[in-house]
Amino acid sequence: MLQEKSLNGVKIYSIDKEKLEKKLEEISKKIKKEKLEVEKIIVFGSFAKGNYTPFSDVDIAIIVRKSDKKFLERQDEFIEYFDDVEIDVNLIIYTKEEFEKLIKEENSFVKEILKGKEV
Repeated sequence: MLQEKSLNGVKIYSIDKEKLEKKLEEISKKIKKEKLEVEKIIVFGSFAKGNYTPFSDVDIAIIVRKSDKKFLERQDEFIEYFDDVEIDVNLIIYTKEEFEKLIKEENSFVKEILKGKEV
């Protein structure tokens, strides 16, 4: 996914977008199969917009039906799915109720998530 080339001693990095998209789709299918509480997985931010760099991370929002875990603890049960992704992954996990509340409040961060692509 992250490619490195050398030209006259200068290292040039690039991301194989198709390979990364395919990998994210595979991960999404696996998560949805194993974690039945997952409703949606959305890729958002620079990667979804197409203005990413080789040093960008991939922003992913996962919407679950409900969770007893605290907000910051939720990503622990999902992060291992992304171990094979060669660039950094930033996970945000919302319950459906939290996400819908933030949509109604017109939260600017959630508006960015909604501009993303469901995988």
